[in-house]
Amino acid sequence: MICPKGTGIVHCVFLEKNITPNQHAIASQFVLLDNFYVDAEVCEDGHNWSMTAYATDVIEKTWPANYGSRGPAYPGDAAGPNDGYIWDYCKRAGVTYRTYGEFGSYNKASIKSLQGHMGPSFARI
Repeated sequence: MICPKGTGIVHCVFLEKNITPNQHAIASQFVLLDNFYVDAEVCEDGHNWSMTAYATDVIEKTWPANYGSRGPAYPGDAAGPNDGYIWDYCKRAGVTYRTYGEFGSYNKASIKSLQGHMGPSFARI
C-alpha cells in the first residue's frame, strides 16, 4: 500500500515506533508540511505556487525557455515574490523553520531566506 507522507494515517506507517522512535517523536512534536497540491503547468511554477501561493511574472515568462533548454537557469531570489516565500513569513513571525530539499540541496540554499535553514544532509529529489 502506498500512502501520502504526513497524512497521519496510522496503517500507512512503514516503520513502527519501536524501530524509529526518534522520527516518530519529531513527527509528533513538529508541523510537517510535505503534502502540497497545486495546479501548475510545470514543476518550476508549481514550486512557487506551493511556497508563495502564486508564481511571479518572471517565473511565468521564463519557465518555457528554461524547460526548452533555451534560457537561463531558475533566477532564484530575483524571481521571488515581493512579500517573500513561506519561510520569510515564518521568520517574521519568529517561528523556526527548516527545509529538506526545497529551493536548495545539501545545506546550500538557492534563495536568501533559506540560508542556514536547510537540512544539512538532504538532497533535492
